[in-house]
Amino acid sequence: EIAPVEGSYLAAIHRAWMKVRQILSSNDEYVILSEAEFGEDQIKAAYKDAIEQATSTAVYPLLARQYLNVCQGHDRIKALRDARA
Repeated sequence: EIAPVEGSYLAAIHRAWMKVRQILSSNDEYVILSEAEFGEDQIKAAYKDAIEQATSTAVYPLLARQYLNVCQGHDRIKALRDARA
């Protein structure tokens, strides 16, 4: 089975866009953190899809633990962003 590469391309495009926005926004921390939160939202969605597909499999517990870590990271980024609003 060949793993899809579209996520890798999308992640690379998102990183490039964050760099461009950072330069254009004069290092506006709120904008940068908003983009980071957007990226975290994408990661959460990917994990949620993977978890739904992995129900009743051996990898489900691992994905569930990782998903909790991803959610915690998302919440930290969001709190940092909101503190700069």
